[in-house]
Amino acid sequence: MGKNFKVILSKSCIIILTILFITGCYKKEENIEESGEKISSFSIQSLGEKVKFSLVGESAEVKEKKGEIKKPEISLEFENQIIEIKTGPEGKAEIKISSENQKVEKAVLTGNIKITQKNIKTKEITLEAYCKKLTYIEKDGVLIMEGKPVLKRGKSKFCGEKIFYYWKGNKLEIKGEVNVLIYPEKSSGD
Repeated sequence: MGKNFKVILSKSCIIILTILFITGCYKKEENIEESGEKISSFSIQSLGEKVKFSLVGESAEVKEKKGEIKKPEISLEFENQIIEIKTGPEGKAEIKISSENQKVEKAVLTGNIKITQKNIKTKEITLEAYCKKLTYIEKDGVLIMEGKPVLKRGKSKFCGEKIFYYWKGNKLEIKGEVNVLIYPEKSSGD
């Protein structure tokens, strides 16, 4: 009986130590998550090279140099154009801010995303796009659309796995399962 008692006691101690170790790890994870700063209703503006970047959100949580934003809206103003990016209520964004100059370097948005580009003076819509994931990269001047992206310019329509829109040069690049329908644009002499 002494041998069985020692085996049962040692197994019980191992089980108890395992339970204590697991619950201790969970508490540590909870503490890490609680260390993020929570903000409600905010906006960020940064001026890049010839572009004004504005970000508005319903709420945000900042963790270790990254911020997660709920229901984000972004606008980019450059030359005589403005690009407005909106998500639905389920939309989220994660942003990366440069530690050197405190400017937004990158933003990744998810949700039902709508992108509209307009002429600032005439308010004429020059581009509309829809996607499920959008990546904004400041230094490249690019919006990368993923998740069944569709882009419309006038009557022309562009689809693919990924659409790269270089807004600084007004250039499109489409990759993977490309489907394009192009209508000729009317010239001013028509």
